[in-house]
Parts: sequence; C-alpha cells; structure tokens
Amino acid sequence: MRERIFRAIAIAIIAVVGCFSQSANAYPWMIRHDYNICIVCHTDPSGGNLLTAYGRGLSQSVLSTELAAKHDEEAGAIKEFAFGAVTLPENILLGAFWRQGYIQNLNTDLQRVDKRPLTMRIDLEAYAKFGGVSFNVLGGVLPNASANGGRETLMLTHEEGDLAYIARTYWVGLDVQDGDALIRVGRMNLPFGLRNAEHNAWVRSETRTDYNQQQQHGLSYYWSNGTVRAEAMLVEGNLQMSPEKFRERGFVGFLEWRVSGAQAVALQAQALHSQVSTLASDGGDLTRQSYGGFYRLVPHDDLALMFEANLLVNAFASETKYGNVAFFQADYEPFHGIHVMGTLEEKKSAVAGADRMYGAWLSGAVFPVSHTELRADAIYRKGEHATDPSITVLFQGMFYL
Repeated sequence: MRERIFRAIAIAIIAVVGCFSQSANAYPWMIRHDYNICIVCHTDPSGGNLLTAYGRGLSQSVLSTELAAKHDEEAGAIKEFAFGAVTLPENILLGAFWRQGYIQNLNTDLQRVDKRPLTMRIDLEAYAKFGGVSFNVLGGVLPNASANGGRETLMLTHEEGDLAYIARTYWVGLDVQDGDALIRVGRMNLPFGLRNAEHNAWVRSETRTDYNQQQQHGLSYYWSNGTVRAEAMLVEGNLQMSPEKFRERGFVGFLEWRVSGAQAVALQAQALHSQVSTLASDGGDLTRQSYGGFYRLVPHDDLALMFEANLLVNAFASETKYGNVAFFQADYEPFHGIHVMGTLEEKKSAVAGADRMYGAWLSGAVFPVSHTELRADAIYRKGEHATDPSITVLFQGMFYL
C-alpha cells in the first residue's frame, strides 16, 4: 500500500511538473550575469537545488527564453511554487524536481550497443526559516534500477519493489556574523569544485563530489562578503555505509575570490580517511586527497569559460599513488535562453595501472519557459591505451516546480 501511495505521488509530480515546468541546477556561468554568490538564489550556500524567491524571479528574467514572458516584464505567478496556485508563508520554500533522460551508447561505427531511458530524479524539497535558524530536507523516489546505480544516495528502504525511497540532503543551519555566515549540520553536498550540471564529468567522479548523490554527513561553515566566498566542512562520512570502517572522515573546503565582475578564482582541498577502502589492493586504509582549484572568466557578454584542475593523491598503507583530473568548458549563449557548450576533460586515476583518459563533450541546452530545461549531450571518451573509445548520446528534460 505504501509503495502504491508513493508511486501515485511520483506520477502526480511528473504530471504537474511536466505540463509546464526550470532546472534548479547550479550554473557556474551565472557569473556572466554578475552573480558569483550562489546563496542569493539557492538555499544551499554553494549553489544548487531549491531556489529562493529572488532566484525564482531570475529563473525567468535571466535563464528563460521569451516564450512565456518578456524579460522586462514582471515574471508574476509563473515563477512561484505550483505557479502561484499554493500560497506559502514567506519563511517557507518548497520545490519539486524531475529529471528524465534517454541514453544511447555507440561504438566507433556509430552502431548502438545500448539504449535505455533514465529516471535521474523525482524529488521534493522543503526549506523553513525561523529567525536565524533554517531547516532543509531533500528526498524522493527512484526506480530501483536507477537507485542501485547510485548506492551512495541514502536509501530509506531496502524492500523489494519497483521504487526506492531516497534522501539526498537534510540539514539544520544557523545564521551567524550578522548573516554573513551560515553554520550547518546534517547531510550536505561537499563544498568542492564547480557545481557544474555535468555531474558525471570526471572532475566530479574522481574527486567524489557529485552533488547528485555523493553527499556526506558533517558540520559546515560558509562565509561570504560579496567579493570572497568560502565553505569548509568537517566530514563525518556517509552514514549509509556499513560497516563504519568504510566511511570517509576528514576535511573538505574551498575559497573563491572574485577578482573582478568578469572573473573569479578559487583554491580547494579535501583530505578524507577511511579505515578500509576497496581501492586498496590489501583492503587496508586510505587517505584520499584532492588539491586544486577552479577559475571562471567572462571574456564576452555571451561567453563564459570555466576551468577546474585537481591533483589526486591516494595514500595507502604501503604506498602513495598520484593522479590528476581537469575540466574545461566554454558556454556560449547565441540567443537568450539557448546555450551551446563545448567541454574537454582529462584524467589519470590515482590507482595502480590507471591509463590517462581524454574526453570531449558537445552539448546544447534550451530553457524554453520558466521551470524547464531541455538538454542534449554527445560525449566521446578514450583512454591512452584503450582500443575501443566510448561514444554516448544523452537527452535530458529537467523540470522544477
């Protein structure tokens, strides 16, 4: 019975959101519109997911095409939760998310070797603030096949069935320093790297900072003065991991300085220790580290360049292995609400016998109306010694209520 109820809720979310729905991803290229401080638009201070009231207004005026409203017009009820059909108190925010995709994997002769639909997220998020204390929770449902591919997402049930119930983030926050800083405790996205929409890019998977599923529990401190923003987190680990010796504990953080309105540069680091690691050949402990930074530049009003590079260090009990990962993207907006992106990536994992890998993405995205993003990616990846490169074509529809 409970599964039928959740299935009905999920279908209702899809039906409502799909009728007329903006992706609430974090977009690092928003610096092009003079926004480098994410907390202005998102409840997560480093960006992503639930939008504030101000962020909802920008979703129409900055992101979307003019199909639904002119940019010099007031966005009106279309930007509100449920398009204004539900009136919420000023201290309460709600959001519903649906991301559906279709993937094809091809060989070098462009023959399909795999094709399947992908349900990436069906989530609800709630945020409440009482004085200087805030509460946030994000969770939802996924088909079991999709959930099994992302076991780091906290599973709320392991029962057999068509649906899995998941929790991505939940935290309690406290405003300090006259509102310039926020202390949070709970399960959160790791404060590391660009919050790029390509959450499966190597720069995210190699550093294990995919904000789609690789959240950790811990204590976070965020601070910003408009020019500098920083977040540091003491990590207690993913409490889903059992036994406890597999959990990673340590520190993650970044500091970004807005050099000018057109560029910002950041330094970042993470060092996480686990008593047992599957990466260790002897099953021993591992201190997994990443050190690097990211850079954002706006050379032209319609163009944003983003770069991230990290040194990877895996300190095993008997040896230390080094690697690296890099990501570069150019985002060009020829027409308002329509984006063309070119991405280059490279990696060498910090494990024995790892080949150097190269990747290239060609992507297009359109924000036709508020609450909607449609996207297509063609991804080519090849190893230094690989005989069979991979070619992936991915279509996505991302909707936000």
